[in-house]
Amino acid sequence: MSDAAVTAAEAFTPAARQALQAFAIAPTEVTLVTVSENVTFRVVCTAATAGAAAIAGAAGADVYVLRLHRPGYHSLGELESERVWIRALGAAGIAVPVPVVAPDGRNYVQVFVAAHNEHRYAGLARWTEGQVLEERLRESQDVGVVAEYYQQLGSL
Repeated sequence: MSDAAVTAAEAFTPAARQALQAFAIAPTEVTLVTVSENVTFRVVCTAATAGAAAIAGAAGADVYVLRLHRPGYHSLGELESERVWIRALGAAGIAVPVPVVAPDGRNYVQVFVAAHNEHRYAGLARWTEGQVLEERLRESQDVGVVAEYYQQLGSL
């Protein structure tokens, strides 16, 4: 892990753990995945430590994605709208990361990132294995393969 990644992990992991506590998740592993518009973590917990999240719709799940949203980038209303949209896509049969709500019913909890002296909204969903389209496209020079990926994306 690079020095920048260690610094980001040190800066954001305490806030991630604070968010997980609000979602009643007792993780066995919290790993920084990426820092971009959001700070994204992969969270692993055993079924015994899934707590209220299992009751709230993530039964059997032991891997989650936690996003700490950049302050000022999206309002809470916009984030809530994303959850409505994601749930509608899921209801229509499209494979999406299943949102997890906190025990009090909130989609997002607010946490404090002391290292940056800022508040961020944190959202939790079930982890979905996969590959970023950009990475997949870099793997193939075959125009037919690239066209197929875009056809699949367009049909969604």
